[in-house]
Amino acid sequence: MRHFLQFAFFILVAICSLLGCQDASDNLLIEEQPPAVAAQDETQPPEPIATQPTLADTFARLRNVFPETMRDADFTALRKVTRSRLYLDFLAQEYPTAPPVETLEAYYQRVPDEARYRRFLKPWIPKPLETDIEMIHPLVLYARRGEVILFKLHHDPNLGLAALEQLADPKWVDIDVGLERWFILHDIDMADNVLFADALLLFAKESLRADAIWLHELFEAHGSDDGLLWCALRKPALTGEILTHFSDTATFLTWVEEKSDETEQ
Repeated sequence: MRHFLQFAFFILVAICSLLGCQDASDNLLIEEQPPAVAAQDETQPPEPIATQPTLADTFARLRNVFPETMRDADFTALRKVTRSRLYLDFLAQEYPTAPPVETLEAYYQRVPDEARYRRFLKPWIPKPLETDIEMIHPLVLYARRGEVILFKLHHDPNLGLAALEQLADPKWVDIDVGLERWFILHDIDMADNVLFADALLLFAKESLRADAIWLHELFEAHGSDDGLLWCALRKPALTGEILTHFSDTATFLTWVEEKSDETEQ
């Protein structure tokens, strides 16, 4: 009988607890109360989960370290940013390469836009490989550089041979030999060579126009000062190309405006 009463007692306490009879249970089971410290521990917030800094976080940190305008006459501030350890660490984490690069000028030559290249190569190679993209990348960069030089000559004819000399590339012979082997590998005959060259030049021109439109929209949203820093975070390869081909911001900004207004060919 005594055991039954004890069992009934605990059942009653459980029922009271479910019904909200907290006072009765407190009085009956005061010895069973958990220590105050334990209750306090249960209410402690969980440890925060470590997260990677966002682009906005990195932008704010860079702006704090480099408050000067990115629109100085010759990209001095932007070059300082892109060569800083803070930026290079961001680049290695967000856009890793092996081995890591120390300048954006080196980065853009090694990191092609694969999706863009695959669309271009598909009519010629149904399933282009990374090696195909690596073969075409320097050719496209060369054509894009030529487009920028033609723009500069149009605006400043006095540049003359000095501008054209920028197209001289000692590696071109090696590229040409590699391209010939590439044509043979993919069974592209001489007649197709001309068509391919025309297509590549058009692709280079249109890709530049697409980049100029993107830059124009970026500058519309953030202003060209902050926009240049956002470009370095979102499209480091394009930023490296800008720093390589343009020595002054005025010419670059004129190029963005005029190129983005061109009609698609």
